[in-house]
Amino acid sequence: MRGSAVTRVTKTETSGSLVLMEARGVQSKVEGEAVVVEVAPGKFLFALLSGTNEEKRDATHWVYPAYQLGEASSFGGEMMKLQSQPHDTPVPLPPEGWPMLVTFDDITKPESVREVDPDDLDATFGCAKTTHVLPWRKEGVKYREWADSERSRLWREKIAERAGLTGPAAKALIELYEIVDAHRYLPADKARGIELRKLFSADEEERWDAARRSMLREDLPTVPTSETLAEMAGGQCYRIMAVTLEITEEVVTEGRVEGVLGWWPQMREGPRNGMPSLKLPNQSPRGWDHLDPLQFWSLDRVLEINGRSE
Repeated sequence: MRGSAVTRVTKTETSGSLVLMEARGVQSKVEGEAVVVEVAPGKFLFALLSGTNEEKRDATHWVYPAYQLGEASSFGGEMMKLQSQPHDTPVPLPPEGWPMLVTFDDITKPESVREVDPDDLDATFGCAKTTHVLPWRKEGVKYREWADSERSRLWREKIAERAGLTGPAAKALIELYEIVDAHRYLPADKARGIELRKLFSADEEERWDAARRSMLREDLPTVPTSETLAEMAGGQCYRIMAVTLEITEEVVTEGRVEGVLGWWPQMREGPRNGMPSLKLPNQSPRGWDHLDPLQFWSLDRVLEINGRSE
């Protein structure tokens, strides 16, 4: 299955000696809507315009990783490089720039929305091939979170090995620095740290620190890709083959999201009688986060929809 959308992004730089410091900078304006892909009959995947804490994954920043614009020394240089690119020529969007993905278990029910792991679509859409639970699913996290944690774990094990540490001391230092590296400061973590420090000597910690410093310039250990691990578990049914970006003169996409989520514009609340946010389940203490219409439609579209008479 394929899906695409045309989004217009306008960037305006304000600078100069007559411009106040707080008014200087680059302003971005987005026009368009999320990409919609029908993965299976009645099952839709939405690539949002925004929606994460990582700004580089929002629509206004997709061009930066796709065209390596960060290599330019200035905003003007970045835009010159972008304008020199050929039109209607797809280029890969690196995974770190991929947009946030969501779906609805039941496309007619707003409460069924949930986030999709871009490296494990089968976790959401299902796959009869899978014969056992994959490690990140056991931990209730996305593949990339698990992979980052696994690389760090293997790195700490390598530190212990290089330091010549084994047994309880090695295990204690590995666990302690898992807490330290993750910046976990809860009372339970502090208490656990005190207990762990009783299991190794000052000399053993010095050896650990020396080995750790010697490895700072080394790459983290590699871990198998999600595709490799899924194949070992029986195979995949759904996967993202590629995410691409291209510069085009085509008209901005309109109406596809509303064609699938037609119930959302009918929902109104608040003093301005506008579309409400949805509740997206997550692992925060609250258990959910706001999923705003502005993540599916640009501001001009949301204002136009909200302005319609009922």
